[in-house]
Amino acid sequence: MIDIGIRQRIGSIDALRGLVMFVMIFVNDLAGVPEEIVPAWLRHHDSSSSGMTFVDLVFPAFIFVVGMSVPLALDRRPDRVLGRVFSRAATLIVLGVMMYNDAPDPARMGMSEALYMVLMLGAGILFCTTVRVLRVAGLAGLLALAFVYTTKKGAHVVNLDPFSIKTGWWGILGLIGWSYLVAALVYLLVRHHRHKRVALFGAVVLLLCLYPIGKIGPFKVGELAAHSAIAVAGVLFVTSLTVRSALVFIAGSAAGALLLQQFWGISKVHATPPWCLWACAVTAALWLVLHRVPAGILAVAGGNVLLAYLLSETFVPLRELAGISEWYDGLGSTPAAGIARSLAVAVLVLAASIGLNKVGFRLRA
Repeated sequence: MIDIGIRQRIGSIDALRGLVMFVMIFVNDLAGVPEEIVPAWLRHHDSSSSGMTFVDLVFPAFIFVVGMSVPLALDRRPDRVLGRVFSRAATLIVLGVMMYNDAPDPARMGMSEALYMVLMLGAGILFCTTVRVLRVAGLAGLLALAFVYTTKKGAHVVNLDPFSIKTGWWGILGLIGWSYLVAALVYLLVRHHRHKRVALFGAVVLLLCLYPIGKIGPFKVGELAAHSAIAVAGVLFVTSLTVRSALVFIAGSAAGALLLQQFWGISKVHATPPWCLWACAVTAALWLVLHRVPAGILAVAGGNVLLAYLLSETFVPLRELAGISEWYDGLGSTPAAGIARSLAVAVLVLAASIGLNKVGFRLRA
């Protein structure tokens, strides 16, 4: 049995996180290339049938790595842990909701959708910095934009009379926030128990069982439960980082996926249990490869991926404001050109986030 030291463990998790973020930025940009010229294996699988491509595994892989990071983060700073857990989850959920509500109405808001997105993402970046005055400024900006936001039907994100918050979709960050919250709370409940791995395994099974119940129940929590199961599986995986335990985890996840495929099939859109388990198996296998490789630049890139993600999202409306969207789209006129463009964007965004980190500009959820 080969045990993994704490330094190597953190480096390998950072490297895995950096790799997943690189691929996420790449596939998100590639989605802007005309579908007819992008090979099928570089696109999401058709949601009308069971199956997946590696693109469908990027998001759940990130959730799995979020789960892997939970024990290391919470054990390293045990003070005021509940406050930090709820604060981080709330930040991610709020940013997710604001990024992915219904299409805003420029006429009602007095600004274009692109300008709104740039201002909102900029305020989000400021709010997530470690500098108090910038966080206050970011929060003020987010609150102002939340009240300004208006859809073409006249709906607002925030209504005061009666008070309500409208959510068109939780968004990527929102789903990550909910998954992180569940994984962190589950870990805090069992971390000192002598059978915590059994308890964590039971939590994964329970959350996957909530999937079919949540699909038909009044609260519609099936997808959220499935995503949370992936995060808790990441917690379970990291509690015993040995080569043997990793192989057992991979084999068990793959066997579970194969067993359940006949009932629900594989679907990212519907977050089916087989999709969740395949994501766990593949991500664990990636870690098994990366832990034998020097951490290098991937670990540096994975040290602060929230900044990289927000920068990549800001890049899209900035193109529109700069009036270069048509020129940029033309760069993806062939499969090779589209792939090269998206790879370049992923490299540039990660390089920018690394550079900002080195000068002390870091984000925390």
